[in-house]
Amino acid sequence: MAMLTRNQWIGGTIKSANRLRHIVSVFAKFGFKNIIDDLDLGKFLLIEKISGDKAQGQYSAPERLRMAFEQLGPTWVKFGQVLASRPDVVPEEFIEELKVLQDGAKALPFKLVETILKDEYEKPLDQIFSEIEEVPLGAASIGQVHRAKLITGESVVVKVQRPGIRDAISEDVQAIYSLSLLLEKYISEVRNLGISDMVEEYANALEQELDFVIESNNIQRFRRNFYDDPHLVIPKVYTEISTSRVMVLEEMQGKRLSDPEAFLNSSTSKSDVVHIGLHSFFKMIFKDGIFHADLHSGNIFVLPDQKIGLIDFGMTGYLSQKSCDSIAGIMMALASEDYEQLTYELLELSPYTYNCDVEAFTHEIQSLFAPYHGLSFANFQIGRLLLESTKISAKHGVRLPSDLMLLFKSILTVEGMGRSLGEDIDLLSYSNEFASEVIKTRYHYKRLLKEGGLLAKDSSALISELPRQTRQALKKFNSPNFHWKIQLEDINRLRRSIETGSNIIFLGMVIGAMILAGTAGMFLVDHTRVLGVPTFSAVFFGLAGLTSLMAFYNYFKK
Repeated sequence: MAMLTRNQWIGGTIKSANRLRHIVSVFAKFGFKNIIDDLDLGKFLLIEKISGDKAQGQYSAPERLRMAFEQLGPTWVKFGQVLASRPDVVPEEFIEELKVLQDGAKALPFKLVETILKDEYEKPLDQIFSEIEEVPLGAASIGQVHRAKLITGESVVVKVQRPGIRDAISEDVQAIYSLSLLLEKYISEVRNLGISDMVEEYANALEQELDFVIESNNIQRFRRNFYDDPHLVIPKVYTEISTSRVMVLEEMQGKRLSDPEAFLNSSTSKSDVVHIGLHSFFKMIFKDGIFHADLHSGNIFVLPDQKIGLIDFGMTGYLSQKSCDSIAGIMMALASEDYEQLTYELLELSPYTYNCDVEAFTHEIQSLFAPYHGLSFANFQIGRLLLESTKISAKHGVRLPSDLMLLFKSILTVEGMGRSLGEDIDLLSYSNEFASEVIKTRYHYKRLLKEGGLLAKDSSALISELPRQTRQALKKFNSPNFHWKIQLEDINRLRRSIETGSNIIFLGMVIGAMILAGTAGMFLVDHTRVLGVPTFSAVFFGLAGLTSLMAFYNYFKK
């Protein structure tokens, strides 16, 4: 999946043609036949007729899209959940509906789980585990988790990947990628939204999630980052008995935050959980550059003695030093109501901008945040406002990186966790505790020396390569075979419009000729008549009428 490229998608599509036909038929069934026709997928997939389900008219478009994703399976459900976190790309009514999507995977039979474990380990299971509980703790689309005990006595949980899930996901991701490229090619409204780039990022994230070695490495990084924190517990990974399809972790001994009895007889209070959780979350962002991107109440454990534990590191976000600087600037700008600086930081984070009117952009950002300044955080969610800001950014041609979207969604999730505990959290004060330190280190002499060294290295490479590159460019320019290549936007749509127009003109000429022939026949001596009209004329008038009806039908169908 990491090898998805724009030059390989056709081969992948042909390989997965049967699956793609099924996907197209499902979308047609749920009322998206018009889009399929726009993409000309019927011709591409050699489908003579694609029929839609008229009964779906009772549902809204967002509901129909959600139902289509659910019918297509786990890869599409996960993709729908990704779309639900992208207000810069997806309209709000679709986001609200896609949030309803649930995994809904059924548990694997324990005999199959045993078979997978035996395939992964070179020695018998009874030499590794003294017992494995047959009933799983939980099941998801990628795998399921069982409680177990090692022969050395440690209580662990064993995460086992579903058989065949990698191939199934790979095929579906290739299909999603193919459709995204067609959408960008034929529908101008989505061309600058970066749908295909988003699918590539989704594919890479799924590939990492499918490789338990990567997740194991992430967990070990978090353990190192918090090794000296007495309040946060990250489970130990038993790497010697973990593989790419099986992961063995230390079992958390507390209760999940989602458990109604989580705080029953516990020495850890709700305010402790909020304080430790927020402090840890912003340390991940501003100091470590790697953060847990799914901190909902099911992934947080309440432990004794003012401690919390975190699990499930399959969804992890990464931030560069530049991103950390800009995010710190965003938080500081929000605290000081400096909306011009906030706009500047968003522009700094954007890898692409399309003719952005900075003044209008700043005005809309200010209009979004200013009404909430000074209010208690119980009255609004800063994560939601940050996600809304990405929608405004997209409107002004400012494309923001996917990890930033993931971060804003994570902030919203963390706020939701705090609200579920009845706590009025001041998110900015927690974030600015770390953000101010990041701002200070921007101009620390050690960092300036490091950046100066990198600048000198890049400048040296540029200076040494410039004469050679210039010489090669001049040689190409002077070559008799040199030619300019100009690519016009919307040329395919224009070609199709010209073809359609030409066909209509041709049909008009044919119909006109038939009518003229029928009119001329009126002056012929013909004793046989149909409805009082000479037979010759009736035939041509009838053909002209039939051809007109067929032409109108095909026109409105397209």
